[in-house]
Amino acid sequence: MNLKYSLFCLLSFLSGTLPAQYSFNHQPFDSLLQTYVNEQGLVEYKAIKEQHDLLGKYLDLLEKVDPLKFENWSKAEKLAFWINAYNAITIEGIIRHYPIDYGNLVSRVRFPKNSIRQIGGFWDHVFIKVMGRDITLNQIEHEILREKFKEPRIHAVLVCAAIGCPLLENRAFFPENWNLVLIRQIKIL
Repeated sequence: MNLKYSLFCLLSFLSGTLPAQYSFNHQPFDSLLQTYVNEQGLVEYKAIKEQHDLLGKYLDLLEKVDPLKFENWSKAEKLAFWINAYNAITIEGIIRHYPIDYGNLVSRVRFPKNSIRQIGGFWDHVFIKVMGRDITLNQIEHEILREKFKEPRIHAVLVCAAIGCPLLENRAFFPENWNLVLIRQIKIL
């Protein structure tokens, strides 16, 4: 285990900042990432599509979160929630279109045939509900994570599933690790 991560967990525990119980269960997404994402951040989309149970369970959890209870979560819990939601919704959007084929003529010329860019309006399309309401990836990124949390490092962990994007971690974000992962990702970029 990473020494910095171990020290952070120990210090957080001693200072009482780690909650005894999380407000949200990220375990289904964590299991999915550990199973279908390798160390290089490459995702086995075909396998996820064939075995949609873990992702489906996690997406159901996202939809059922009570917005009033969410408001009482810590900043770390909210950030972990939205980062994981963004990445899970991205995976869902891709597997709904998998295998990705050529889009329109302009996309065919500009991007590889299996590129996420072949899916027209990907970041403005609603794939699932979060907290009972329709939401797009652009809304999560721009209206929630950038505007409400003012976290400039967020782009290091929001995965757009393209070669030029940050690598997808093969672990979910949790309240106690989101900041360390951001720091690590920025060093990689």
